[in-house]
This record gives sequence, structure tokens and C-alpha cells, in this order.
Amino acid sequence: MFVGADVDYRRMEEMKKEGKYIFATCYDIDWGFLIPCESGVIFEQQTDGICCHHVYLEGILIPLNRPCLITGTRKRNNLKVDCDLLKQLTEANYNGKPTKRIWRKIHDGSRIDFEFIDTPRGMPCNQEGFQWILYHGHEEGHGNSFSLGPYKDKPIVLIYPNCD
Repeated sequence: MFVGADVDYRRMEEMKKEGKYIFATCYDIDWGFLIPCESGVIFEQQTDGICCHHVYLEGILIPLNRPCLITGTRKRNNLKVDCDLLKQLTEANYNGKPTKRIWRKIHDGSRIDFEFIDTPRGMPCNQEGFQWILYHGHEEGHGNSFSLGPYKDKPIVLIYPNCD
């Protein structure tokens, strides 16, 4: 399995030329799982950023629909209020503000049972848009049509919008 960061840029370019792997970006995926495994596909995060830490991980990307409980606008006192928690997270990341409160609301509204974890040894680091989690399951009727049974309680990556 291939994992890497900025220092692997030359190696990545050589591999692209040799056609050893397929390269894809996570940049346009704003909510999903990246499961680390040997797949022949290397996903790149933060690809359009400037002065960003670019990480690479071989695996399987499962795009998810944004949970409606964490996105959109709501009416409060006859005024429209922005309740898009992913947008708030992106803005907080960009401005260097704390995100713990926003993440708690995202966790509670996503109906996905997970916990944040530190970066597993030898894997790309947690960063904006790329968060290691332990996936414990999802609420019945609000999950997905796939099963992550073999990956339950194992480290996977939660992909979310970043500040670029």
C-alpha cells in the first residue's frame, strides 16, 4: 500500500509516468470515507491548495450524501440562518478557529457512529479535509446501501470540505 506526503512528490510523478497506479483526487468530495487498502488507486488530498500539506493514500473512496441535519439553512425568528456545519467547519479551519464544537454537532447530526483518532502509525496525518476515525456503524435507515462490516472499528478516513 502506498502512503505519502509532500516529500514523495517526485516519487509520485515517476509513478504517474510509469502507469503503476491510477491517481484520483478527494478534493471535490465533500463527505465520504476513504478506506486504506491495496486497490491500485491513490487518492490525493488538498490538490488545489497553495502552501498546503498534500497527502496521498491508496484505497477505496466511498462518497456519501451530505447529511441533511448538518447542511442548509433554517428559519429562526423569521430570519434565514446558515446551519451548514460543513461550511462552518471549512471557515473555522481557514481562520484557524477551534472546531471541537462544530465537530460535536456534525457527529450528532450525521447519524454515523464514529470517534476521532490520532493518525495511525505510518499513515498520512490528520489535516483539514482528512480525519482519521474509527467507524462504529450508522443509524438504521440513515446509513448507506453498502456495508463496512470488515472495517468496523478499524481506522478509516473521513473526507470533508477543506478551506481551499
